[in-house]
Amino acid sequence: MKKCLTIARSKEFNGFIIIVIILNTIALSMDKYPEYPEETLKYFSYFNIGFTVVFTIEAAIKLIALGLIPFMSEGFNVFDLFIVMSSIF
Repeated sequence: MKKCLTIARSKEFNGFIIIVIILNTIALSMDKYPEYPEETLKYFSYFNIGFTVVFTIEAAIKLIALGLIPFMSEGFNVFDLFIVMSSIF
């Protein structure tokens, strides 16, 4: 739990997550237009799975680090968890 708190509060971890968010946004914007060959779309699907895994790990680390009540008391964490769960389902 202490290790998760150290990770969740680190500048490197948060910087990495911001970079992944930017890359995810770019990948999502490229996925729709123009229409790409099926092979290229397959790679976008792989990227989406990878991004979902990273964001799931991020949410899990924060949830373990903070505990349920403090985690859920921050609106951004609730929104983040909602997006992660939506991506999984």
